[in-house]
Amino acid sequence: MKLLRPAVFGMTLSLLTNAAFAAGLQENLERLMKESPRTRSSQAELDANHHRKQERNSRLRAPNFTLDTNYGPQTTESFGQNPVREDNARGFNARLSQLLIDFGHSSEALNESENIKEQSRQALYAAKQGLLLEALTAYLSVQRADEVLKSARKAEDNIKEQARLENAMIEAGKGYRSDVLHAKAQLASAEARRVRAEGALEVAKARVKAVFGVVYDEVRFHQNINLKSLLMPKNLNNALEVAQESNYQLKIGNARSTALQHRLKSVKLEENAPKVEAVAQIERNWDADGVLRRKRDDRFMLKITWDNNLGNAETHRIASVRKDLEASEQRELETSQLVEEQVRIAWRNLETARLNQTTIANQVELARQFLDAARKERRSGRRSLLDVLSAETRLTDAEADLAATEFDLKIAAFTLLQAIGLLNEESIVYQNTVRL
Repeated sequence: MKLLRPAVFGMTLSLLTNAAFAAGLQENLERLMKESPRTRSSQAELDANHHRKQERNSRLRAPNFTLDTNYGPQTTESFGQNPVREDNARGFNARLSQLLIDFGHSSEALNESENIKEQSRQALYAAKQGLLLEALTAYLSVQRADEVLKSARKAEDNIKEQARLENAMIEAGKGYRSDVLHAKAQLASAEARRVRAEGALEVAKARVKAVFGVVYDEVRFHQNINLKSLLMPKNLNNALEVAQESNYQLKIGNARSTALQHRLKSVKLEENAPKVEAVAQIERNWDADGVLRRKRDDRFMLKITWDNNLGNAETHRIASVRKDLEASEQRELETSQLVEEQVRIAWRNLETARLNQTTIANQVELARQFLDAARKERRSGRRSLLDVLSAETRLTDAEADLAATEFDLKIAAFTLLQAIGLLNEESIVYQNTVRL
């Protein structure tokens, strides 16, 4: 029982540490989604369109109130009479008007505002999704580069050790100088690979810094991440079907075209139908218009306005909106084709990563078996150092490639999920495994 307590304590501490890493990455991504200039600008645009919609709704539902007042000298003159000047002419006018009916123009304009707002909302989702994919790709790329660097350092250290042992054998009169020279050549190649891996790691970290911005200092690369397998499409046709329903670029285009449809209806009604308003107006004037007393003018009336341009301007206005709608619908078709291409490419990359991982896993196993056999034969004198070094290099390279395919597979899966429109913060699995 006493022996179990340290183990249980160690497991508990490990789980708590791993949970802290998981929470840290999740919180970093959530903060990034809120504080990134890309998402904040999209959110501001959504808020702006929300206020525009509310403005139109208020002007449609609520009456307009106008108040004006005046004070100053006034000179009036009637035909055949002397001019009359009043230095204290004053007055005020209060006017209340409420739209009663405009035959659907305002409601269509309100529907247009709603769809413009929806377009901004989908653009915000698309911005978040694109930023999330970039963040995940950058994060996984750092882990990938780190694994490649570890393998390169391991290979370099191993060749150094083999060269040291061969030197010792030469000093004992048993080794071959040509094997030592070959080991040095292998070492130079391993050092070059390690230098390239170090550079790739720095480039990957620079990308993370560019994507995460102000959150970068809090980012740690100790956690494995994956995605929920239930979200992955079963096949290519399934992926294409999901993309047609869920891809945010398609939703943006649909909302834009729908908004233009409502604008076209609104413009037609505005140009071809009158509007009816209820107007209440109270006007008071003192010593104005040549009348040396108070003048009262109260009006309660229905006002009908029908504005028409005799130069046929409304025809051109309607035609311009109709052409805007046609252009939007054509862009929708083009976007649909591009989305299909993206999904097909993402699916092909995912399949390639899966097949590549399986092939390289077999390659690693064969290279490991060959290395074991080469080492045994080396001890019995049937293999040279050159053979062992070549076998170790092949195994190390294969292991590095296998580690890289793990991250390539994850990046391909996240990319596919983004292409079909299902990538979000809830689709990520934070595995409680600390990478050492």
